[in-house]
Amino acid sequence: MPSIQRLHEELAGRDDIAIYALNSGADSLDVIREYWDDEGFAFPALLERGAQVGHAARDLGVKAYPTNIVLDPDGKVLYASVGWNEAAVRSVLGL
Repeated sequence: MPSIQRLHEELAGRDDIAIYALNSGADSLDVIREYWDDEGFAFPALLERGAQVGHAARDLGVKAYPTNIVLDPDGKVLYASVGWNEAAVRSVLGL
């Protein structure tokens, strides 16, 4: 996720692109906050408690972790992949 943080920093100030992490499962908000603080991540983390795959993850078609998804402003999935592929994400974003 450090490369996601670098991309977040590179895109700072742009209002047409936002980066979020979606966490599902049993981890508490405090556990996620501590991890984010320890790693120095500045992009937001969303938490779906309880289920391994929560409603948002299911609605986006997430079947495994980590899954990376690029959505357009209307919520249409432009790209989805299990695992991080920075070159593909950059290409979809036109970077």
